[in-house]
Amino acid sequence: MPAIVSYKIENGLNKYLRWIGEETDGKNIFGIDEKTDEDIAKKSIKRTRDFFNSIELPSTLREVKIDDKYFNRMCESISNRFGGIGNFKKWSKRDIYKIYKMAL
Repeated sequence: MPAIVSYKIENGLNKYLRWIGEETDGKNIFGIDEKTDEDIAKKSIKRTRDFFNSIELPSTLREVKIDDKYFNRMCESISNRFGGIGNFKKWSKRDIYKIYKMAL
């Protein structure tokens, strides 16, 4: 999940912030006191990853012994099955591949 959120903020921070809404942003959930929306979003991702680690929940693919060996096949499968995924923008196979790489 942190990789998906990271990709979303890199490719449309304002749309992502509108989607999560002010009542669920990093300021309210994590008590983050940063100046910019981008800093709030990035610190929220870090705090989410830290929380996952604190409850021993994997937050990267490497932690569950997944590498990039089958990423192309996985991207193709998602694309064929769903025709692209995403709410604001349909993610292409290339987008999905980038998210997988970020999740390593």
